[in-house]
Amino acid sequence: MQQDKLKKVTEVFEKTFGNADGLRYFAAPGRVNLIGEHIDYCGGYVFPAALTLDTVVAAKPNGTRKLRMAATTLDGIYEADLDDIDSAQSLKWGNYQAGVAKELMQAGYKLEGLDMVYMVTVPFGSGLSSSASIELVTGIALTKIFNGTMDNIELAQAGQRAENKFCGVNCGIMDQFASAMGKEDHAIMLNCATLEYQYVPVSLGDNVLVLANTNKKHKLGESKYNERRAEVEEGLKIMQAAEIAEGVAPGNVKKDLCSYSVEDFKKLLKYIENPTIAKRVEHVICENARVKTAVDTLKAGDLNKFGELLREANQSIRYLYEATGDELDAMFDAAQGLDYCIGSRMTGGGFGGCTVNIVNKNHIEDFKETVGKKYFESTGNEALFYVCEIGDGAREIFLKEEIAMNIENEELDGIIILSDEEGNEESFEFVDIIEYDGIEYAVLLPVDENDNDVVILQVEDGKDGEDESYLGVEDPEVLKKVFEIFKERAKDDFEFVD
Repeated sequence: MQQDKLKKVTEVFEKTFGNADGLRYFAAPGRVNLIGEHIDYCGGYVFPAALTLDTVVAAKPNGTRKLRMAATTLDGIYEADLDDIDSAQSLKWGNYQAGVAKELMQAGYKLEGLDMVYMVTVPFGSGLSSSASIELVTGIALTKIFNGTMDNIELAQAGQRAENKFCGVNCGIMDQFASAMGKEDHAIMLNCATLEYQYVPVSLGDNVLVLANTNKKHKLGESKYNERRAEVEEGLKIMQAAEIAEGVAPGNVKKDLCSYSVEDFKKLLKYIENPTIAKRVEHVICENARVKTAVDTLKAGDLNKFGELLREANQSIRYLYEATGDELDAMFDAAQGLDYCIGSRMTGGGFGGCTVNIVNKNHIEDFKETVGKKYFESTGNEALFYVCEIGDGAREIFLKEEIAMNIENEELDGIIILSDEEGNEESFEFVDIIEYDGIEYAVLLPVDENDNDVVILQVEDGKDGEDESYLGVEDPEVLKKVFEIFKERAKDDFEFVD
């Protein structure tokens, strides 16, 4: 799938900008937050996971001072002048990218112009953070191409600042952090106050994540998101004043709402006279505690309890924080009472977007049909469904090219000659076939005993009677895993030196 995306952006790049020689490719994912909503900007714990829905960009320097941006689903080229970057705030599309460029330049990066083609498979307005994926893929492209040293956490922070200051959306750090730091098959328990984090395996057994899109666009800048932030900021001031009234020294009051326990809230609730502010504060503090319980529950493998916590979280965001709306409420309600759906809740900023559902993999179509029908009857809108996997964070990716080779023997254990781009040839011997993550890899060792190189190639089955082919492996994590398997299997036959 990823290789198909790279080929698509290459084709569009050639049509839009011409010569594609020297193109480099980058990807950054959207995210789903499993639990912990609207507390990232209150110093709380959140539990997001990166998705395989992502944004891919093909980019190369253009010798100018302009970012020239195009997309596979948009007509035209959108330009941002690096010497007049603030003018890009008015772009119909491309202002998020320009905001990231501004943040990098303010951090001291010497940027130059790029031609860039984007392919976004994160549905816009779905609450799955298409904006963060665009910010992070832009940031990693700019820093990698211009030899930057900013790590992915710093890139996440730059993306958040760009969205806050350049695009006018007062978001927290969660979306950008998840897009930057995602790990395949893991969610991230993130402390938004300190940015301390841990990866937690997500083992769903016979279940999968199904995202149900309400098809009501979620637009933070045009929603009540900023209003909610103002309410919890007011709530924090009241809680801090309440602490002082209870005898706490002003210098020792808590710095954010999520530093308060549920017991603290119950004790200080009498000081919050505005019932709306009280509800907002209750959600934030209780949701933070719920995230910790949910993570422990998932680690223990109790999926049913985890599903119950998702439902509790939804009702809190629905009735206390009031950040759902008719469409999200209808989608959530449609999934209740289905014995093959362990848990369900809204995800993202709310006011539209998606629900996340844990569904038995043998009943995916039943879920789509039943929930889709109920949702349409309630709203008149057609629902969209995405069966999702948890993927990796922002990174450079590579277009695989078949490696030229001359096979002297038809047997797998024969000698082959590999040729590099300059025509230099070297003889290698097949020594093993390793299967990893459902894919076969051939392990080759050099015939020359003075050469210690190990070559690992992906085996591609031949089609329509054609011979199998071999592809280079660019992903360092895959190379590491395959080599570790080979090393364990061959430890009695070879001497390995670290």
